[in-house]
Amino acid sequence: MSKLNYHGKIVVLKRDYPVSEIIDSIINMPCHEVRGFFQKIGLTVPKALRMKVLKEVLQEPVEKTIEERLNLADELGYRLSYFDRFSEYQLENLLKFYNSVSLNRKYLTELWLHLFMYMMEHKVSEKEIDLLIQDAKKHSEITEDILAYNFELRKVFHDEKDHIDGLSADDFRVVLYHASTINEIRDIGKKYDVNVPRRLKKEQLADIIVAELQERGELPAEEEAKIRGLSIVLMQRYAKDHNVKASIELKKEEVIEYILANAEETKASYNVPDASIYVKEVEERPKPQPKPQPAPAPKPEPAPVEVKEEPKVVEKVKVVEEKVDVVKKHSPEYEEVLKELALLREELMDHLAKCNCTKNKKEA
Repeated sequence: MSKLNYHGKIVVLKRDYPVSEIIDSIINMPCHEVRGFFQKIGLTVPKALRMKVLKEVLQEPVEKTIEERLNLADELGYRLSYFDRFSEYQLENLLKFYNSVSLNRKYLTELWLHLFMYMMEHKVSEKEIDLLIQDAKKHSEITEDILAYNFELRKVFHDEKDHIDGLSADDFRVVLYHASTINEIRDIGKKYDVNVPRRLKKEQLADIIVAELQERGELPAEEEAKIRGLSIVLMQRYAKDHNVKASIELKKEEVIEYILANAEETKASYNVPDASIYVKEVEERPKPQPKPQPAPAPKPEPAPVEVKEEPKVVEKVKVVEEKVDVVKKHSPEYEEVLKELALLREELMDHLAKCNCTKNKKEA
């Protein structure tokens, strides 16, 4: 399915409009006005269009949730394994679950890009489209509950023949049984104007038992009257004894069957299903595997460090001989003696110089 280019332009009544400007205005239109516009022009849109948009918008957050819960044995992770087969309401409810303003805006933007292209392909008059554009400009940003918005537009989108909520009857059975709570299934019933009772009345319980026995060819003519004459307690006992799954308290699969048997979309072609359908998977599903993570870049090996052995240097010990002059010191008494000797020497030298005996000896 094609869509407009958000960054492009369209020409309506010979006027150029930026697509982004139109979309940013129209996503703020109240849902009842949107519904009224489509009713006025008499156009409905295949549910496949909206379901495609919802799946594309939700794909990334769903994959992230599944990956985060991969090692948790929880109900949500199991239900999300059916995401690719979800019904329209399951997708709408999932969008509400994420409670993201940006996700809601992305959904509305993508939805209207597809809706505008669908209207143009189906020859909606330019006059009607221009009226829609002008009406959209009157509204400032509003915050509508996204689930209520989608519910209000339920009549704008149509199912294929013998489909309900975007699925065939058998897919509806299996996907809702495995991937929805009983309360969510009841809400889907309300979407199709089917108010599922909390408990069956006696007549409804008898109808289930009789229909099952007729299907098997095990209902004698007189037996039906007997069944319908039993009290509720005895009727439940009768069902158990004859291997008929019937109780006044509706189980999940019985709520699903009640919707299929009473909704306008499927009641004309409704048949009691094979009992085994609720224990079958939609398909053989491999266990979700975590996304392969890119291998970390190998760390460079440090270059080998070559250690060169340096020759050992033996330091020579230099012996320094320090010559120390020792000045001998004398005692004071010895000093006096030296002085006396010096005086005696001087006197002797003086005597020799004056003595005649020394002169005569030299001459001879």
